Amino acid sequence: MPRNARVTDPSYELMDDHNGLSIIYRQHGFPCLLVRWHFHKEYELHLIVASSGKVFIGDYIGNFYPQTLFLTGPNLAHNWISQVAEDEVVPKRDGLQQHFQLQPALPAAQGHDAFALPAIGGAAADRAKPGIAAGRNW
Repeated sequence: MPRNARVTDPSYELMDDHNGLSIIYRQHGFPCLLVRWHFHKEYELHLIVASSGKVFIGDYIGNFYPQTLFLTGPNLAHNWISQVAEDEVVPKRDGLQQHFQLQPALPAAQGHDAFALPAIGGAAADRAKPGIAAGRNW
């Protein structure tokens, strides 16, 4: 029998893999509908370029500032909440957000005129599962 979702449960984000490409690039500001407590099966590389606030990754709660970089593992719930005035809008808070799966990149011979990203694996993938952060205050 399925359990009823609670308000505190993270939502699942289904990523469009763009026909098997391993990188999805996004930019967004704050507030934004993408800013919510959520998780997905892909790894996420997330660079904050504007504003500061609280970051929630799994059971970790901390602070973020411009130039902080986060790598979250698959199925790890996360959210970044900017601490701004009630009516303040940050047009470009997340300058780089990439989601990718651990799969081989498409070879250039298949007609894709883009760089190939080798699959991330081994120790780097294992270390990212609980999340990794780097930045000026880490």
